[in-house]
Amino acid sequence: MARSNEDRHMKILYISTGITNSGGVAKVVSLKANYFTEQLNHEVHIISSNDTSQKTFFNFSPLIKFKFISKKHKIIKLLWFFIELLLYIKKYQPHVIIVTDNGFKGLLVPFFISHKIKSIYEMHATNDNFIYLGSKKNNLFSNRSIAYFLSKYHKIVVLNSHQKFQFILKDKQVIIPNPVVISNEVITSSGNSMVYKKAIAVGRIVPEKGWDRLLRIWKEVITIHPDYYLEIYGEIDPKYNLNSLIEDLNLKKNVKVLKPVNDLERQYSTSDFLVHPSYYESFSMVILEAMSFGLPIICFDLTTDLVNSDYCLIAKNEQEFAENCIKLIENKEVRVQKGTSAKKASIEYESNVIMKKWEDLLLII
Repeated sequence: MARSNEDRHMKILYISTGITNSGGVAKVVSLKANYFTEQLNHEVHIISSNDTSQKTFFNFSPLIKFKFISKKHKIIKLLWFFIELLLYIKKYQPHVIIVTDNGFKGLLVPFFISHKIKSIYEMHATNDNFIYLGSKKNNLFSNRSIAYFLSKYHKIVVLNSHQKFQFILKDKQVIIPNPVVISNEVITSSGNSMVYKKAIAVGRIVPEKGWDRLLRIWKEVITIHPDYYLEIYGEIDPKYNLNSLIEDLNLKKNVKVLKPVNDLERQYSTSDFLVHPSYYESFSMVILEAMSFGLPIICFDLTTDLVNSDYCLIAKNEQEFAENCIKLIENKEVRVQKGTSAKKASIEYESNVIMKKWEDLLLII
């Protein structure tokens, strides 16, 4: 039943994982949770598991309350999580639970909570790389079985049209993209016509983000433009030694791997374009943020509504990716045109626009 306009104050509980890290999901949750509390006056609590720290990387409103469920031995971790969850729900009594944990635990949440509590599953993974063991050939669940679990939620929020599930009723699925905060300075500024001789890349330093192929690509780029630099910002996985590959390719003078920063405004503002080598994305916050700063994008063909030829140069292979980089370096007109289109397109995802969709969803659920 829809909530009345007089009863708009809601108690919202997020169930997430790794909320303290520098990843895209953590950033999205921070943006939305802050908006819910500071703009819409809702009460927000966040339960998070698998965190290595209780200090958040992104800024969360001091009004938001956190509950961190500590790591346990694998055998009892799942049971312990749901015991802690049920105790917290009993104490807090939320009106709505929003689950951004796209792992196994997230599928089970509706089976442990009262159906009177409205539940929303927020899909951040791509459908092809949702829940699997080691490879796509060893899927833990079939699409039909995943659909069965997700159908127990009141609503499923997907980020783009490609994420909709075939075996779930259409009226249960809602498309709400990620939001981006766009400052007035960015909206009113001119296109990116400066030349900084630098490209930027942002993301976790893990294999699926495609850093190895980006380094091979950049090796080709600097054979023609040796004065161009690449800055990579991301949280480093100790198991994935990117610096050794940089040394092997003799790229130390042209590539820097830097720690993630909370606010990339200066970094985006002093770059010529974004390179995004990821193998798959559901809805890249990195691309969206770069768009808001008027940066043209070079990426591979990703199954997401966000990748558009108006502001992206889309490559089929590494050679074409390198050629696109060289094209933007050498052609200011194309760079400015793509950047202007990117900035214009980003307005559609401005936080006030996207959060109005969330507000409407909470009122009708």
